[in-house]
Amino acid sequence: MLSPGQKASFVVFDDRNQEHLPPNSSHPSPMRSIDTSSTSIHSKNHPGFYYERRRLSSSVLMESSFLSPNKSNEERDGSPPRFQAISVRYMVLGLFLGIALGLLVAFFKASLNVINLIALPGEIFTRAIKCIVMPYIFSAVAVASGDIMFAGKGFVIGFKTLKIFVLFWILSASLGVGIALASRSFFSLDSQKEHYTEYNYIQLRCNDAGWSLQSSPLNDSIRCGEERIGAKMRFQAKEATNLFKTHSIMKFSINDLILNTIRSMVSENIAYSLVQMETLAVVVFASFLGIVAAQNYYAKTRRINYLYRVLLQLRNTCYWALECIMLLAPIAVTSIIAGALASNQHFNAYTHAGAYVASCTIAIFLQMFLMYPIVVFTWTRCNPFAHMRFMIRAYLYAFGLSSSLAATPATLSCLQKSRLCSITLAEFIVSFGSTMNLSTSGLVIPISCMYLAESAGFGNALTVWQILSLLVLSIFSCAGVPPVPHGRTVVLVTIFTSVFGSDALPQTFATYLIADSIVDRLVTVGNVNDDALVVKIVAETTDETVLAWLHS
Repeated sequence: MLSPGQKASFVVFDDRNQEHLPPNSSHPSPMRSIDTSSTSIHSKNHPGFYYERRRLSSSVLMESSFLSPNKSNEERDGSPPRFQAISVRYMVLGLFLGIALGLLVAFFKASLNVINLIALPGEIFTRAIKCIVMPYIFSAVAVASGDIMFAGKGFVIGFKTLKIFVLFWILSASLGVGIALASRSFFSLDSQKEHYTEYNYIQLRCNDAGWSLQSSPLNDSIRCGEERIGAKMRFQAKEATNLFKTHSIMKFSINDLILNTIRSMVSENIAYSLVQMETLAVVVFASFLGIVAAQNYYAKTRRINYLYRVLLQLRNTCYWALECIMLLAPIAVTSIIAGALASNQHFNAYTHAGAYVASCTIAIFLQMFLMYPIVVFTWTRCNPFAHMRFMIRAYLYAFGLSSSLAATPATLSCLQKSRLCSITLAEFIVSFGSTMNLSTSGLVIPISCMYLAESAGFGNALTVWQILSLLVLSIFSCAGVPPVPHGRTVVLVTIFTSVFGSDALPQTFATYLIADSIVDRLVTVGNVNDDALVVKIVAETTDETVLAWLHS
């Protein structure tokens, strides 16, 4: 207990775990010093006050939060309105309705106009999310970076987050290579081996008299004449200049992939980067902008920094807009799932790639519910499943949108509901994690490469050095995959052609693309779970007094 005359620091949090200052306060610090000699300490049973105790590390005192129940939302500084969170049961209902509707439309082979009409609400929902999510990430990262640097723990939290990212990359890639090697025998079934299409032959007519171009069976000479016994009149056309050769996937070398990733960290035009959704460039720029804005804000005592205020209000406004849009999430999930199933009516491809889909599903399940929980429990001595319970709505949201970037608002909403940490810390980690911590993508890439190699017939020639190369490249791919639907396909092609030395993709690549429509959604769920568990580790191992300084 504090004796009279001593000073204690108190932080006011509302029911959303958000910290607030008095509206007219000119004090630059988010912490408020209260003189206990003139202020009575209220007990937790004191009427008219809401009391909350938060667990601290053993080196610091427990802090108390007092919030008057009569204080209206309009009086609270800087916090956007919060809508009632969408119930998980509605998300699950929307998911199953989408599956049922998609299978029904595919069974009756509906026209393309009907399929487009079903998918239209989901497409509009996705466009609305993409319109708001980039300005939100820009402002949220700027505010979070400034607050963390002001707390004096910016480099500590940043280094700790990066350390966990790298650990997750190594563990995921290692698990992926192990499952790929264990499943390779299932990928080389006869039904999955590469089949070559028979060439079409042509016959060339010379003139109106009915003569045909033919080759002599004796010396393979070409002449034009009447049909003769034994002469070959069917020819195979081969385009020698590759003028009409098409590539469905753009190919890069490993060197180009690494250089492009490094270049994408720095934006030459931030407005263009926002339009093109270059997330990594936007996050890096916003981080430096937030640090500069916060340093200027807190250095100028008793003066208002309008740049910081604009960033703060932009973050709150975008968050409010995203909350409005997310109210339509169950309808959007129904539309997106139904449209995807109805448009991909090649259900026989799922049976041909059944072993691939099953291997990826098992790998993601082991990562989410075995490997990562062990890491979290070992690091924090806390039950990770209690935290994952709050993320169910974000998992369903990610499965429907198939984009970890578009699922960022749902992820932050679930983290805020869990009251694990301040929203500032969650925004900082999730914004970087949605760009740099796609470890589930690195988990699946080795399995995809092994499936393509075995189905092409040259998987048996795999050497130890190729396996090590696949492991290393999969680790680096965790930070180089775009956080968009099927964003890892380009990275997969680059790694496959580099490791196996093949310039051409096997014909089973088309089957892979169809089956990947399911796998990609599971990968997105895994990526969202990765960021949530990183937040769990950082929050549990960071001094609570630091989190108290990270005000929203």
